[in-house]
Amino acid sequence: MSEIFNKRFGEHKTLMANIVLWGSKDFKSFTSQLAKYDKALLERAIQFSYELNNQIIEYFKPKVVLVPKSSNSPSSKNWLLHSSNLTDIQHHEVRGKVTFKFSVGSLQKGDFKT
Repeated sequence: MSEIFNKRFGEHKTLMANIVLWGSKDFKSFTSQLAKYDKALLERAIQFSYELNNQIIEYFKPKVVLVPKSSNSPSSKNWLLHSSNLTDIQHHEVRGKVTFKFSVGSLQKGDFKT
């Protein structure tokens, strides 16, 4: 994905942040393991990641933000990119060897829109 975004927006205009460890299959796999050990720690870690992502978005004001659907959960309501904060959502599907389903939406916060 980095190569695609770099070609479209420029190498120095692409920032990738991820709240899921790369070794995790998906958000649920990561969180379920941590929840077994310390549920309060998991909640604090998730809230911290949402706050950090909010700050990154507000500071850099990106034109495009790619969000895995697995990142949206009931606990993420205070996250700028939670689906409940988006408008003009359109769903798309690209068929190929593997079907790629994605949605596109807009976020408006003050003068900032992405």
